[in-house]
Amino acid sequence: MKNKAIFLLVSLCIGFVAKTPPLTGEETRPLAPYLGHLGPQLRINNRPLAKINDKVISLLDVVKKMDLFLYDQHPSHTFSTQEKAYFYLNHWQEALEEMICNKLVLLDAKQKGIQITEGQIHQELEDRFGPSTIFNLDQIGLDFREAYEAIRDENLIRQMMWYKVHSKASQGITPQIIKESYQTHLENNPPVQSWTYSVLSIRDADKSLCQEIAEKAYQLLSKGEKKLEQVADDLREQYQSLSIVLTEKCAIDTPNLSKQHHEALKALSPQTFSVPISQVSRFDKGSVSRIFYLDACEEKGAATFDAMHDLLKSRLLNASAEKERKSYFNFLKKRYGFDKVSPRIPLSEDYEPFTFY
Repeated sequence: MKNKAIFLLVSLCIGFVAKTPPLTGEETRPLAPYLGHLGPQLRINNRPLAKINDKVISLLDVVKKMDLFLYDQHPSHTFSTQEKAYFYLNHWQEALEEMICNKLVLLDAKQKGIQITEGQIHQELEDRFGPSTIFNLDQIGLDFREAYEAIRDENLIRQMMWYKVHSKASQGITPQIIKESYQTHLENNPPVQSWTYSVLSIRDADKSLCQEIAEKAYQLLSKGEKKLEQVADDLREQYQSLSIVLTEKCAIDTPNLSKQHHEALKALSPQTFSVPISQVSRFDKGSVSRIFYLDACEEKGAATFDAMHDLLKSRLLNASAEKERKSYFNFLKKRYGFDKVSPRIPLSEDYEPFTFY
């Protein structure tokens, strides 16, 4: 299941207008027909939520929109009751707001005479639901007319959003704007050093014993008689009462290094060992003797402009499109008289849209 941000991004241009069901009362059903009748059932406390001119949006309309979204994203996945309930509870408000805005976009499309051909609608129905369209629609509780209207409205909204939002957004993203964005990226992401190293740590209540054993290990390593792993194994066998730990080799950027580790590593050249260093453990505040081995130190700079170009352009387009989208929706709300009066129908404080039984 996608997270909230992905849900809002993908469904930005989706307007789902379902057949209006009875506007009050309760509907009890599995969370989707294809879930079967296993596990807890969800009671949808259906009621009208908003009204745009003569079009009413009910809770069941919102649920059908969310069901269609989930089917589009995961057509072969069977969601558990808990998964769908979580999705409903966390997204029904956003889905309702999108449906309100989409109703306004459809009014604008109608006034401008925008139309979708029968061929476009039927082709997309087959592309989305496959050759077994009726069967697949039944799996998410839609009939053919509902799906037909949904596809028609989605296409109308997609066209309107392109003309009113995305085309305007793209006009302002010039090569110079992208270059300036790259410069800002460089300023916010200066080069950092990446340290590849491992640490031999020797812990014991007897601080002098730790230092003695660490010095012995250092002498062996300095002579090149044994590798670090062999020295660590030998020490563990000889001093079984001590805690002797050799970390696996890891690569960490400077901002993520502890101050103690950074101070030890920056004095080393690649492929050298530090002298034994007595430090205080951050975990138990006990004494520990450490030998650092620096395998490599590399400077990681920002990616080149060519490598970042598409990503930066995408970010700029998304930000510009979001700005244009809000502007367009605010314009529509003002145009149709919903800038001061909300199209949402007031709900009682104790209203619960979904309950289990």
